[in-house]
Amino acid sequence: MAWIKNNNKNVRFNPNRKDDRLLLAEVTARRVHKPPKQIKAEDELISTDLDHVLGMPPDTRVDWLDMALMQLALGKLKPVSLYDVIAIPKFANTSGKARKPLKAKVLANLHLFNGKQKRAIEELWKSELTKHVGPETG
Repeated sequence: MAWIKNNNKNVRFNPNRKDDRLLLAEVTARRVHKPPKQIKAEDELISTDLDHVLGMPPDTRVDWLDMALMQLALGKLKPVSLYDVIAIPKFANTSGKARKPLKAKVLANLHLFNGKQKRAIEELWKSELTKHVGPETG
């Protein structure tokens, strides 16, 4: 019993017991590898088709922009697809009460775009073209 007094770490280990004998090269536990997660591309939930968006009434465009910015922030929508719509002067030249909220939302969410896209959007939305709405051509 001297080995118990000298070795307090292995108090439970008894080399004389059959169950406590250690075997060399014995595997006591195996690691179960989890299968790697497959990243599936989520479909964009809103339409970023230019003709569809430009055909919307101005009040509907504000609601569309709200949903698009929310999906962009969540990572469901790609910044390039939203930029392609926002950077068009026809989208910026919205008449009526909808122009102010559109401009405010676009400029408040510039952090979602990269540097070049930010500069292009700022130039478009802060330029004189968007302040004076002319008749739509096209």
